[in-house]
Amino acid sequence: MNISKREKVMLSSLGIVLVGVLYYQFIYMKQIEKVDTLEIKRNEVETKYNEVMDTIMALEQKQNRISSMYSTLDMKASKYYSYIVQENIILDINKMLIDSELTGDLSFTELEVKEVEKNSSIDTNKQNGSINTLVEKYENIGKSLKTQSNIDIQNNNLVEEDLSKTDEENINEDTQSSEASATIEQMYVSLTYKGTYSQLKSFIKKVERSNKKIVITNCSITTDADNKVSGSMNLEFYAIPSIGDIKSYYENWDLDSESGKEIPFNSMNAPVGYKGSSEKNIESDFVIAVKPKASDIPTVTIGKGEDTKGTTYIESDNSGIESIEIELKNDRDKYYYSYKTSTKSYPGSNKVEKFTPIEDVININISSQERLNSDDKSGIKLTVKNNTDRKININVIDDDKERPRVSISGIGSNISVVNK
Repeated sequence: MNISKREKVMLSSLGIVLVGVLYYQFIYMKQIEKVDTLEIKRNEVETKYNEVMDTIMALEQKQNRISSMYSTLDMKASKYYSYIVQENIILDINKMLIDSELTGDLSFTELEVKEVEKNSSIDTNKQNGSINTLVEKYENIGKSLKTQSNIDIQNNNLVEEDLSKTDEENINEDTQSSEASATIEQMYVSLTYKGTYSQLKSFIKKVERSNKKIVITNCSITTDADNKVSGSMNLEFYAIPSIGDIKSYYENWDLDSESGKEIPFNSMNAPVGYKGSSEKNIESDFVIAVKPKASDIPTVTIGKGEDTKGTTYIESDNSGIESIEIELKNDRDKYYYSYKTSTKSYPGSNKVEKFTPIEDVININISSQERLNSDDKSGIKLTVKNNTDRKININVIDDDKERPRVSISGIGSNISVVNK
């Protein structure tokens, strides 16, 4: 059978088309399906990877938040005794008596564990004029109308809140209700004192400014012909367990100085206890806490001394040496501060915050502790820039004597460093 040249070309073209169709149908399409399947798997793996990374980031953020909470709790709890030791209370009160030159005797109650007593306010009946009564009447009418108009909305909101509460919120409510009846260690001290009125005021001021919370619940005063005052006062002490290290406060007994009374049977001739001269409880404008890496709180915390809410605190958790810079300056009678670590700053970059020094000098208290072992290398390198007209006292408390955690350099004049 003879095939013309034209037919050969047509058959060749048909063969090429058939080969192309077969390749597309059985090879190319299958490869495309494999590529699509691999892309889906890649997207799934990528999604899982992003979820894992988000979880890791969330864990780091939660860990930083926990560390910050620990630091804040430790700072707030530091105002209270971590546990009550009668000997420490004797030393603390005796120090205040000596500094205020007041003499006195102490009597203690047994250590108790119970709920904190709440102050009950006494209602006083006050006579009001007729116009006051009329104003109160119209105010009550307005409040009643406003309350009535919002009753339905409030009820709906209460229902929605109850339905939307999570188990965690219910647990938190149960925890709060249990905390309402929480008990703490308490001890009561009766102080019988004698001295001048100015000495008594000085003692009360020192109690109010004490590093540990002491509550004066009662004070009686009598005078004699020599313009001396005497009487008694009741002091209350409370203990809140601390998260950080508290051993240094309770185990550091500085009793090398003269102690006791000249005449032991005379109750008013000298203050009770020892006559040491520890000055660790100086009021501070700024505080810095330096801890080991093994501590539950960050290795470095810095903030204002009287900041009970912890809004000025910044932390850094560094296993090595952390660089800190504090800058103080003034414009006439206005004083400003700023400080920063290697990662954070307060009140912000290139910003300053106004403050009022507590005393004629500016006090910076640095609370440190001895190193735990040879691997404990955390510490701070503090730079203080004094651009004020006042002296700066830096008090380094309980630092390691052989391998100090704290090193200080000053820029400017009138900077004093004291290790205690």
